[in-house]
Amino acid sequence: GAASIDGLQLTLPLSGSYPQLRQFAEDALRAMPNLSIDQIGFERDVVANAHVEARIKLTLWYRSGSALPQAGASAIGRGAGSRT
Repeated sequence: GAASIDGLQLTLPLSGSYPQLRQFAEDALRAMPNLSIDQIGFERDVVANAHVEARIKLTLWYRSGSALPQAGASAIGRGAGSRT
């Protein structure tokens, strides 16, 4: 029969500069073509502050019955701010 598509949803808190967070998102999408970014929220205490707190919601799509992909995880976010 036909395999169905399932998604593993993740929510990650991130912190760093806006360019670092953007680079993290770009690296993640490049490393895992079956990943989607569903939502990103940014927060900072003072507008002039370069440090940004963010929460990113992702979905990792895969075929039911297949192993979840493991490649790319170590390549994501090199040089990004701390991910707590």
